[in-house]
Amino acid sequence: MVIVVDALDECEDKDAMKKLIRIIASACREPLFPLRFFFTSRRDNYITAEFTDHALTHHEDLELWKAHDDIRKLLRARFQEICHAEPQLVPTSWPSTMQIEKLVKSAEGLFIWAETLVKFIRGGINSGRLPDDLLQITLDTPPGLDPLYRQVFAAAHLNPHSAHIIGVVMCLRDPLTIEQLGLLLTLGTRDIRLALRGLESILNIPLYDNNAIQPFHASLHDFLTSSGHSGEFFISHHTSILLHCFEIMLDNQKGRVDEEVALYACANWCYHIDRVLTYGGEDDLLHSRDGALVMQYLRDLVAGRQFRWWFETLLAKDTLLHRRHDLDSIVSMLKVSNVLF
Repeated sequence: MVIVVDALDECEDKDAMKKLIRIIASACREPLFPLRFFFTSRRDNYITAEFTDHALTHHEDLELWKAHDDIRKLLRARFQEICHAEPQLVPTSWPSTMQIEKLVKSAEGLFIWAETLVKFIRGGINSGRLPDDLLQITLDTPPGLDPLYRQVFAAAHLNPHSAHIIGVVMCLRDPLTIEQLGLLLTLGTRDIRLALRGLESILNIPLYDNNAIQPFHASLHDFLTSSGHSGEFFISHHTSILLHCFEIMLDNQKGRVDEEVALYACANWCYHIDRVLTYGGEDDLLHSRDGALVMQYLRDLVAGRQFRWWFETLLAKDTLLHRRHDLDSIVSMLKVSNVLF
């Protein structure tokens, strides 16, 4: 029996990940051990080093595998589904063999590119656009995921709330339902749905508000949180989420907040400070308007009744020890920058 462990690089706890690999390697040395493990991961030095230490592992570079034939089959099947669903809108012999080949080349071996492309075209048709016009847009777009993501954002019906909502969704540590997201951001669920209209090809937006919005692929987070990739669509909303968390904690003292949203705020405000310090530095935390608010909230938390309530909430939910790493990281960075002294 083969057990597949997908996306190992997305494990936040590197020490636990290393321990898992060592335990599995030790078990696999037993001659009668009945299991084999198949790990997938993006290239990461610490993961590569961990597997290099074990002679039992065999490495395959998926970039050397040619996925063009399978992507071609996938595109033909998906376009055939569109032809059957929209016979009055789709031209005959659509798309042409030449167009399919250009799309296969643009995919650069990435299935998520092909799936995103098809979802983009389907979404455009539902919005009243012609499929051959949508296809031409993608044919004119440079190859690779980043240009395709930029095309999706450029074509979406974004409004003043869109960037903020997308940024928060991408930067949350744990997913929140649409309803809980609205409570965190003090927005209605309809406002959230309206702000994300046109992004259904890259975001899984559930039918019901008691489910969470999720990206279809982890590459969307990488795209949006790297200014070199996303350009004008770059987002970084950890400071914003941090302020929302403090506001939720203050409101919860008055009994006005959903329990799960309050728990998220209690358990993760320190994580978002850590992210601000890691990617923005203490200057972002201290020398900006939002940074001044953060520091004031921290003083209020330590000096007021909220501190005891926060501490008891984490104890009751058995999450205090799990958040110690975040707190240790924050204190270490602030000590180095002399903010605490």
